[in-house]
Amino acid sequence: MTLEERSPGRLLLATVLLLVNVGVYGQVVTFDFVSLDDDVYVTKNAVVRSGLTLHGIAWAFTTNHAANWHPLTWLSLMLDSTLGGARPAVYHFTNLILHSVNTLLLFLAFDRMSGCAGRSAFVAALFAVHPLHVESVAWISERKDVLSTFFWFLALLTYHRFTRAPSGRRLLGTIFLVALGLMSKPTLVTVPLLLLLLDFWPLGRRSGDGRREWGALAREKAPFFLLSIAASVVTWIAQSGGGAFDAMPALSLGSRVSNAIVTPVAYAFRMVWPSRLAVFYPHPGGSLPTIMVVSSALVLGAITTVALLAARRRPFVTVGWLWYLVALLPMLGVVQVGRQSMADRYSYVPLIGLFVVVAWGATDLLSMLGSLGERTRRVILGTAAASTVGVLAGAAYNQAGTWRNSRTLFQHAVAARSGNYLAEAALGSEIARAGAPEEALSHFREALRVEPSFVEARDALARVLLALGRTEEAVAEWNEVLREKPDYAEARANLAAARIVEGRTEDAVAESLRALRDAPDLPVARTNLGLVLLRGGRLEEAAAEFRRALAADPDHAAAHTYLAGILLRNGSTEEAKAHCRAALRVDPDASGAHHNLGLAFLEEGRLEDALEEFEAAIRAEPRYVDSRLNLGVVLARLGRMDEAAARFSEVLRIDPQNQAARRNLELVTGPRRHSSPVP
Repeated sequence: MTLEERSPGRLLLATVLLLVNVGVYGQVVTFDFVSLDDDVYVTKNAVVRSGLTLHGIAWAFTTNHAANWHPLTWLSLMLDSTLGGARPAVYHFTNLILHSVNTLLLFLAFDRMSGCAGRSAFVAALFAVHPLHVESVAWISERKDVLSTFFWFLALLTYHRFTRAPSGRRLLGTIFLVALGLMSKPTLVTVPLLLLLLDFWPLGRRSGDGRREWGALAREKAPFFLLSIAASVVTWIAQSGGGAFDAMPALSLGSRVSNAIVTPVAYAFRMVWPSRLAVFYPHPGGSLPTIMVVSSALVLGAITTVALLAARRRPFVTVGWLWYLVALLPMLGVVQVGRQSMADRYSYVPLIGLFVVVAWGATDLLSMLGSLGERTRRVILGTAAASTVGVLAGAAYNQAGTWRNSRTLFQHAVAARSGNYLAEAALGSEIARAGAPEEALSHFREALRVEPSFVEARDALARVLLALGRTEEAVAEWNEVLREKPDYAEARANLAAARIVEGRTEDAVAESLRALRDAPDLPVARTNLGLVLLRGGRLEEAAAEFRRALAADPDHAAAHTYLAGILLRNGSTEEAKAHCRAALRVDPDASGAHHNLGLAFLEEGRLEDALEEFEAAIRAEPRYVDSRLNLGVVLARLGRMDEAAARFSEVLRIDPQNQAARRNLELVTGPRRHSSPVP
């Protein structure tokens, strides 16, 4: 039955829900990718970037990439890539559509199960605009949240039809949809228990209170329990192999249990007062005060007791509260995945339970006030609901704005939470990329002050030190990283880059090969190995390494740049230009790519274009001697001898032993002033 067939009022409510979603989240289609996980899921994922292919489909069902097995999430991202290529707008638009559809499905499901359109619409509206749900919608990498929930809500509708007219086909349809949800994100493992709660209310499938009825309902859920067990085993294997449990040994069981007791209270508090939300909440470890843990346990126990006692007269309280707790179970961190204590995205499905308590509880509370007429109660409820949704929508709109790009996201996280070491390090990386390395150092050091074992921040600090020419300090930091985590392949590959700078090529090769043993085809290791081969004159072998790096990461700017240099030497000018442009799409300030593109234009006689590229290379790297030298050559060929002489003189000030600059300076200033200098 469609909404139109049921009631014009329901159609109006659905339209309002859709408009509210678009009003809050429409802005996300203008947002960029963020550097947190979006590279793993899209921007540096060669398989996803290739679009929906047979190879990609096979990969999606067999990979544990990103320490998870969620093939349908991969397939949905591949489809976006096929439709929109590298444009983030397409991925954001899909998340927006899925969340909007989820909102409508939630409304439809609770309306059909309960017959209460107004309260169901309020639950759906809270789900749509609560600021805690922004992360699931605005973060491309959280496609798994909105996609798995889409299948779960479809399963709710089919399950409702099954309970009204049981048939094997309808039950099979529900099982199939739940399986699709689990193949999008495995946190739906609690679905069998949630279905049992819905059997109690609002579906009212028990006519008595005997154990036999509960036993029959539980046996009916056996296929769902089997799916959940299978998904849990697959997830454990995937996350174990992907290093997702690396943080667990550092956290005692006691600290994980304490955090698991506190976080349900914290989520409930943030539901009521959603302020200081951040993309990352550091795990407190053993620093949680005992009084906080004990008081949280008492609060949870008291609310659970009240909810169970309300089962007969107010079953929505029982079901809503237990839905909240049960749906949160996989994310409480007793089995710790990652470094966070909690995450806004973890509340996407669990908060529905609390929204149900609020929606039905408010109506129930007003009904107790017999002195108020029915019309007055409706006005009060409508006004309160509209005001609540309006306030939350405004907060969600502002929270969504923090996801505009990586820098706004991490700046907000640092401001929202003191001691947020992950956000500090991520902000440092963004600042370094923006060309302010000295400023970036302070953020890395603050991250390490808070969390000295944060090897990723130390690796990033070392990379900035190397870029600043402080090679010894960088090497010391990488040695510290590798003492802490010997199998950190990327840090080892970065250390190889420092050895190249030091001229220790044998050490560079050894470190690169060790990195590749730990992480085959790691792009930075392949690139470093190629660079050593290039400097040794082994061009074909070097080109092969650069191509292998690009096969693993099509956006590796350095590999594009070095490969372009080899292609120029071999006379493959057009292919060289294509690689230069590919590098510049990733990094517009890649000085080497600008330089090589300038050489290609110089080879073709396009002097003005070459001039522009050499000047761009010098702006990006003022001490780029070769670009200054070639800029002088171009100026001389354009007949601008005085400017050419100035450029050759600048080269000699930087590098007094540069014989090419000395010869060219003599050519443009001496008796043979109109002779052509050579690059």
